[in-house]
Amino acid sequence: MSNALPTRIGILLSAVVPIFFWVLVGTSWAQAQQPPDGVPPEKARQFLDLLSDPEVKGWLEGKMPAAAEESPAPSLADAISSWELAVRARLVALTDAIPRIPQELAVEPQQVVLG
Repeated sequence: MSNALPTRIGILLSAVVPIFFWVLVGTSWAQAQQPPDGVPPEKARQFLDLLSDPEVKGWLEGKMPAAAEESPAPSLADAISSWELAVRARLVALTDAIPRIPQELAVEPQQVVLG
């Protein structure tokens, strides 16, 4: 009798979880398929027609600031080298902090603030 309850709960969960998932996916899919409420279809079509017009495209591209010339991506060796330098600098900072530990632990208890 004691094994029956966990078995029934497992069967119930194995039936409820897929149904719950199906309901969630179904409602989100239905909401994604609905057109936006505030935009009339003719306005959207006019907007898309304007965007596809070559004259409008040229005018919009002229209004956009020219992209600065990007430097090429660093090579893998450069990336590893900069990472190595950062790790070494961090290790040096940690090593330099070790001698200060006793001094910082000797601070008066009134000055210690626990977060």
